[in-house]
Order: sequence, then structure tokens, then C-alpha cells
Amino acid sequence: MIDRLRRALHGAARVISVALAIGEVLFWGLMAVLVLSMESTMMDAVGLLLVAILIGRLGLARDRRGSAEREQESWPLNRRLPHGRDSWHQRG
Repeated sequence: MIDRLRRALHGAARVISVALAIGEVLFWGLMAVLVLSMESTMMDAVGLLLVAILIGRLGLARDRRGSAEREQESWPLNRRLPHGRDSWHQRG
């Protein structure tokens, strides 16, 4: 029962993640169209701003993923043994 719920939640998280990725691609596509339809001076300013936001967003996503991986590796109870018990029980 709990395993089925866990699989359902994991599937829902994947669907939400894909929907957010598609939404982000559509957003950046719309921003590109808006920038290209502006006058040249305004286009340069807004284009630079959008590029800065995109670079910052990609950097934050990479940092967030990296910190989660470091936390996963550093916490001893997260390391599972083949028989499913925590490595903490192996020390005793």
C-alpha cells in the first residue's frame, strides 16, 4: 500500500517536473519573440536582462542539484546496505 502510494507520488512528481520544464521553454520562447519585436535600443537592454536571468537560473538549478547530491552522500543513514538496513546498524 505504502509502496504503491510512493510510486504514485513519484509519478506525479515526474509529471509536474515535465510540465514545469515545458512551461519554462514556452516562457523563454515568448520572451525571445517579445525581445525581437522591440526597437533596437530596448531590445538590447531587455535581451541582456533576460540572458542574465537565464544564466542565473541555470546556475541556481545546478547548485541546488549539487547540494542535494552532497547531502545524500554525506548523511550516513542514507547509504543502504544490500539487505535494506541502514549502514548505522552495521557499525554495532
